[in-house]
Amino acid sequence: MSLAWMPFYPADYLADTGHLTTQEHGAYFLLILHYWCNSGLPADERKLARIARMTAPEWDTARDTIADFFDADWQHFRIDAELATARERHEARAIAGSKGGLARSKQCSSNAQAGLNQPQPQPLSSEAIASGVEPPEAKLFRLGVQILDSLGIPEKRSRPMIGRWRRDTGDDCARVLAAIYRAQEMAVSDAPAFITAMLKPQGKQNGPTENLVTAAKRLGEQGVSFGPRPGSIRDEPGGNVVRLLPED
Repeated sequence: MSLAWMPFYPADYLADTGHLTTQEHGAYFLLILHYWCNSGLPADERKLARIARMTAPEWDTARDTIADFFDADWQHFRIDAELATARERHEARAIAGSKGGLARSKQCSSNAQAGLNQPQPQPLSSEAIASGVEPPEAKLFRLGVQILDSLGIPEKRSRPMIGRWRRDTGDDCARVLAAIYRAQEMAVSDAPAFITAMLKPQGKQNGPTENLVTAAKRLGEQGVSFGPRPGSIRDEPGGNVVRLLPED
């Protein structure tokens, strides 16, 4: 799947970044471009400074301001959600280009997802393909059910789970879908527990919202394992074992 272009919303960007200096604007924008192209950022501060085209002192000065746009492990939920949408749009184009957009063969499905090794979403309706618009909740259930099924969770269980996650996040469908994709990419053995930990409301835990690394460590202590994940846009062919990043 090509990620040659990234959606950009100037009004949203300016609303969120009005307090940044010119140098901080440049650093933040370079970081989100790298995130889009690589599906994430490194944890190493020196590498982050190089990506931002900053010297070590410049990075030390700007780091905390820029870090406010990310989770504690440099995760960006908005970009994760946009990446999930990009996967879906790629799939929709494959459907529309096969037999008038009404059906596609197994071979076409395989070609569309070559190298991603993840479940094929159910086809969109012809009306959705024509308009290019699908309600967020419909997209969440359509893709979420398929992904959770690939993780061994049948639809009769996954649909109530997705509904509960929607309620817990205030109907933030994009965030829920991003968490489901992350569970698939990390190949967790207990996807519901992992996703619930990622989406846990701030008011129901001690301290700030639990980030991905903290959630993964806590689940590991409970016996949830993280194995080699299938090849994805993050991995080289064959996949790598997911290792937790050390906290400073």
